[in-house]
Amino acid sequence: MEKFITPSAYSSSLSTAVFGALTLNDWAFIFGIVFSVATFAINWYYRYREYRFRTRTPQ
Repeated sequence: MEKFITPSAYSSSLSTAVFGALTLNDWAFIFGIVFSVATFAINWYYRYREYRFRTRTPQ
């Protein structure tokens, strides 16, 4: 049982320290970047699929 308790205690304290070290503005900045990159990737993927659909040769 101690094999699981010790790592969970260390990981929870580490995550608390990491989350506590950043302010709300820092988190907003990080999530803004992440969501911007995700939006770009999703748009690129669907534009690419639409381009492939429109340029394929009719059979």
